[in-house]
Amino acid sequence: MPWRDVQAFMAELKGREPVSARALEWTILTGGRTSDTLGAPSTG
Repeated sequence: MPWRDVQAFMAELKGREPVSARALEWTILTGGRTSDTLGAPSTG
């Protein structure tokens, strides 16, 4: 994705409810690996 499109993409993710949107936000913001996000412990 071109870096200029990231802000609009993140705004769109914020408008979504599923936990998968939060997980993708986390992965993008931390620069983590998908496997790290998927393996993170649940808080609930």
